[in-house]
Amino acid sequence: MTYDVALQRLRELARVARAITGDLPNGVPDLAAARVRLAEGLPALAGEQLIDWHGLVANVRALGGELGALGSRVGESEVVEAALAGAWDALGDDPDPRLITWLDYAVRPVLRAGYIATKQLIAEARWQRGICPACGALPSLAELRTPKEGEARTLRCGRCTAAWSYPRLACPACGEKDHAQLRYLHVDGEVDFRRAECCKACGFYVKGVARLDAIRDDELLEVDLETVGLDAMAIEAGYRPYA
Repeated sequence: MTYDVALQRLRELARVARAITGDLPNGVPDLAAARVRLAEGLPALAGEQLIDWHGLVANVRALGGELGALGSRVGESEVVEAALAGAWDALGDDPDPRLITWLDYAVRPVLRAGYIATKQLIAEARWQRGICPACGALPSLAELRTPKEGEARTLRCGRCTAAWSYPRLACPACGEKDHAQLRYLHVDGEVDFRRAECCKACGFYVKGVARLDAIRDDELLEVDLETVGLDAMAIEAGYRPYA
C-alpha cells in the first residue's frame, strides 16, 4: 500500500467514524464517579462501559472492517476494554494493524460522546497531567494559542477530541521543566508556527501547531497528517512520538 493510499484510507475512516452516532447506555458515564476519578488524577471515563460488544462489532462493520474470531479468541469484554483504553497489547502478540485501526475508530464516537458528557467536570478539575483527562489517551497535538492563553498550550486528544491546558515549558510525557532538556525541531523560520517539541530527558516529542482559534474536531486528523514532516524530523533525531 502506498503512502498516499494509506492517508486516504485514514481520512475515509475518520469521515465514517464522525457520521456514527455515539449513543451511550443510560447512566453512562457515571458523573459522580467521574468527578471522584478526576480528583484522584484518573481520566473521567476510566472503566466506563461506553459500548458493548455488539455495538463495537456494528461500528467496525460500518467502517468496512470485520473482527472475525477475535471475540472468541481473546474474550468479547476484553476486546471492548482494550479498544476503549487503547491497550492494544491485550489483543495478543503482534495484533493485525488493520484490526487495531478498525477498533480505534470504532470507539471514537462513544469516546467523543463521553468527553462531551464530562467536559464541565474536566474544566472544573483543572487537570494537570499530560494524558487526556477524558479517555486517558496521549495527546496527538499541542495547540500553541496566542496571545490570550499566555504561556499555556492546549493539548488535543485525537481519540475523543478533548482539549486541556498544559504548561508550555514542560514535557507532557515526563513533566521535565529544565529548559536545557527541552528542544524544538522545525523547518527554518517556522519555530513559532510548527515544531516538534522534544524532551531529552525521556526521549518523547509532541507536535506543536500555532493557532489563533481551536482546531475543529474534524480538523484534528488533517492537521496531524499535514505535519508528518515534523514526525520524520523528530524520529530521525532519535525521539519517539508521544501519541
